[in-house]
Amino acid sequence: MTSDTKNHYSWDPLIVAKLATAPYSTMAQDGSQDVQIAALLNAETVAGPRADVPVASVTGYLALQGALYSLKVFAGAALNQTQPHDNALIAANELLTVISDLRVFQTSDPAIHDALKVFLDALVANGNLTQPQEDAMLKMAETTIPWWRIIGMETALNEHDLARARAGGL
Repeated sequence: MTSDTKNHYSWDPLIVAKLATAPYSTMAQDGSQDVQIAALLNAETVAGPRADVPVASVTGYLALQGALYSLKVFAGAALNQTQPHDNALIAANELLTVISDLRVFQTSDPAIHDALKVFLDALVANGNLTQPQEDAMLKMAETTIPWWRIIGMETALNEHDLARARAGGL
């Protein structure tokens, strides 16, 4: 028995559980539609790990949104002891400093992702950015992976995997 065959046993119950959900539960479970079921399962994705984002992607997005220039102008304002203005001003200056000094936002690091979100939240609260703009920038770091990867498989499912899972891994 190869290690690959052994590994099938660990994900067989996960495959069987998935087959019990729609739309798979409404499809033939006698094996006659296994090629189609495998294709549907292989097309499913789930959230993956965050990726790093090139600074050029962020600056390009801000420029195309007409927000980069206004952030630069705003960053030249003075603190005025009012909120959310002062928080946004600090965030704008920090963000512009980071943009000028880095090539990549290391948003795969949760602390850096969270710090960037704090900057963007402050800019949204002050009206310098819109919520959809913030969401679009944070979405740049999001990835997806195939469903079969999340259950531990190394390759996409095929009809033989489905048959083996239904048979209890035998």
